[in-house]
Amino acid sequence: LAGYSLSGLILFRLFWGFVGTHHARFSNFVRSPKVTICYLVNMIRGQTKHYAGHNPAGAMMVLLLLAALTLQALTGLVTTDDVLWNGPFYTWVSDDIAELGGTIHRLLEAGLKLMVVAHIVAVLIHKLHFKEPLIAAMIHGRKLLPSAHAVDVDARYSMMMIGLVISAGWVGW
Repeated sequence: LAGYSLSGLILFRLFWGFVGTHHARFSNFVRSPKVTICYLVNMIRGQTKHYAGHNPAGAMMVLLLLAALTLQALTGLVTTDDVLWNGPFYTWVSDDIAELGGTIHRLLEAGLKLMVVAHIVAVLIHKLHFKEPLIAAMIHGRKLLPSAHAVDVDARYSMMMIGLVISAGWVGW
């Protein structure tokens, strides 16, 4: 049930990455690895640039987490525990694919835990050291920047509702 719920959240975030609010759209925050590395080097030097949306390192983490969680969800759909539970597509794939899916699913667990811890630590560093209110901004969509006024994101409630319906429909199915 946790995996199905997670897959619904992933589906919603992917949908929201294309039609969501300005700072949630992939087209507005995805940056090259070179830009991300330069950002990290400057951050270590204490020369951070503040962003109204995702900074380059945060954007890279979003993409890595989405990719890893998507792979985790997809492999879970074709695996079995050989006792009580089979993924909904387990019977649709060969034994080799199911075994590969199970192996990836188990191995990815540790990597995901490390990514989540790194993400939480980075958010706390930005909150405590750089004085950026990231946690509140994730909740209400506004961030007071040190050199500017609050940035208010546009509300796209109809698109959000469509995404929620699609995600809930998937999880329900």
